[in-house]
Amino acid sequence: MMQRTTPVELPPGYIVFFQNLESWQNEQEIFLKKTCSFPKVDLVKTLAAHKKPLVRVKKINIPAEEYKNLLLKFLSFLKAERPDTSKAVKNIEDHMASLDIDTITSQLIINETGFLNDLARDLNVSSELLLFIFDHTLRPFLRILAAPYREELIAREYNSWEFPSICPVCGAKSNISRLRAEDGHRFMFCDRCFMEWETAYLRCVYCGNTEPHTIRYLNVENDDAYQVYVCEKCKGYLKTYDERQTGTKVDLFITNMETIYLDMLAQEKGYQNHEDN
Repeated sequence: MMQRTTPVELPPGYIVFFQNLESWQNEQEIFLKKTCSFPKVDLVKTLAAHKKPLVRVKKINIPAEEYKNLLLKFLSFLKAERPDTSKAVKNIEDHMASLDIDTITSQLIINETGFLNDLARDLNVSSELLLFIFDHTLRPFLRILAAPYREELIAREYNSWEFPSICPVCGAKSNISRLRAEDGHRFMFCDRCFMEWETAYLRCVYCGNTEPHTIRYLNVENDDAYQVYVCEKCKGYLKTYDERQTGTKVDLFITNMETIYLDMLAQEKGYQNHEDN
């Protein structure tokens, strides 16, 4: 995959790592589909009735043995791609037999991470790295869970989801959206399960503000398709790729990673992405 030239120089190997990570997860998803599936529900009706993401309404069971096997594969991937993590990876491998996989998956799938602090201390691994490892091992399963609903929500003009910054399937926070080339409709993107859902074009995804002149966008010179929308009411910001500028789609997972300069731009001007929402 060709890496685009960004207006701000990124750390060496930064994008390549995430490209390789995405490729690895795509391969694992294809493999897992042969043995792993989840019951399908009426997603729109479920969201309307409960006002919560799917994983908060329906119990999602991740097969423990399959998750454990994938975790071992991911640890091997990480050692090869990021040798600086080798010591931490070995600590996890040495304690693999004692890990409570059911607790790990059941808590992570609903975005509960408090249990990781004690476990990270026991394993002598930073809680941030442990979350990265466990969560990225979980993502191929979540993408299988979300797959049956993707076309349904993209095809449906569905602006009634009350929490547009939160994925309606896996409950993760979205940090980026796209404006569709043919009509300018805005679609939020979840880089955890790859779900997309429509939301209003000029509406703050955090506070719901629609007042004229209080929502605007910033960008970097000669980088018109990559924008950051800001709200003067709640000081929130949302990164956006405008397909109308180029007429082409991009990989939003990688775009989210390579546009950290837009996060820096927004934060330097006093805006935030409301990570705690």
